[in-house]
Amino acid sequence: GGAPLTATEISRLRTLNLGHLRADLVLADPAHPARLRQATAEAQALDVPLEIALRISPEAAVAQMAVLRLLLNEVRPNVCRWLVFPAKEMFKGGSPLREVIEPARTHLADYDEAELASGTDADFIFLARSLPPLDLVDALTFAITPQVHAFDNASIVETLTTQGVAVRSARALAGGKPVYVSPVTLKMRHNPYATAAIPPTPPGELPPQVDPRQISLFAAGWTAGSIRNLAQSGAASATYFETTGWRGVMETAQGAPVPDRFRSIPGAVFPLYHVLADIGEFAGGEVLAGQPSVALAVDGIALRKDGRVRILVANMTAELQSVTLLGLRGRIDLRLLDASAAEEAMRSPETFRNRLGTMRQAATGLELDLAPFAVARLDSVG
Repeated sequence: GGAPLTATEISRLRTLNLGHLRADLVLADPAHPARLRQATAEAQALDVPLEIALRISPEAAVAQMAVLRLLLNEVRPNVCRWLVFPAKEMFKGGSPLREVIEPARTHLADYDEAELASGTDADFIFLARSLPPLDLVDALTFAITPQVHAFDNASIVETLTTQGVAVRSARALAGGKPVYVSPVTLKMRHNPYATAAIPPTPPGELPPQVDPRQISLFAAGWTAGSIRNLAQSGAASATYFETTGWRGVMETAQGAPVPDRFRSIPGAVFPLYHVLADIGEFAGGEVLAGQPSVALAVDGIALRKDGRVRILVANMTAELQSVTLLGLRGRIDLRLLDASAAEEAMRSPETFRNRLGTMRQAATGLELDLAPFAVARLDSVG
């Protein structure tokens, strides 16, 4: 949302057990020192390191990096990795990656032993067309959005399997180095193909980067399927959404700037917040192998940690879906995030998360009837 995080927002974000916070710095922008200071303070409050994405002007890269290094010496952010990109990426003719990576490595090599990654801040195709020099980077990175050519629910669900394909392709290009997906967003954050300035958003309309489905149960289920596909394909890290606002995981206390087009509840979390929290509770665990038999209708993720198993299963359609979960045995704690529970889950996430689920008994599996766009969480309890 841009404004500093409030105490309530920090508390709710800490519940997600995040691995890092991403901050974007455009080094030609005079406001980037203030952005770095704010991001450093918020990362400290969340007790996570920063993943800092740098947009560097190739013609001024040495000077910009020298100024940044002085700022880093002053602010001393805790950085786990740098994502280094040219100020403008080129779809045709190749992006000037070496021109920005070399001065970045020179000035950042001895800073906190943070990794330096590059590739693209846009679609995988930019990475494939302009591969950074592998001898100068520790990892490759690219971004993911499900909406480039099609925008309906079914098309967005179809992108889940291709996310894993993109990661495996990037790993093949990386020559054994890690691949970081950063960020994953519902809508394209900027148009890297644009050849002219983007016209301003008309009054009362949503910006092109905003999807009203950010607050939907559909987005919650899609997030679970995305994390499964990225994890199973070997992504070393993934960055999702923003912290607050209409591209985030919760609404600001002030609410959306265009409330009649983005019908969020001021100060509430979005349903996808609970998916991230459910997965975050198993941080340090493993994603179990498996995939839905009807991928376009149902998706989800299975996790294991310290002998406990948690399964999230999501109905990705507007129709009732009967689901059979194979291999479950013993007592199962079932919690549903559906249309009947969504408002409480958004308004009072702490109450919703502390409420006990419904106990079910499984012998060789469990059958569920999932309401439209519902997300079920199943925990093995013995």
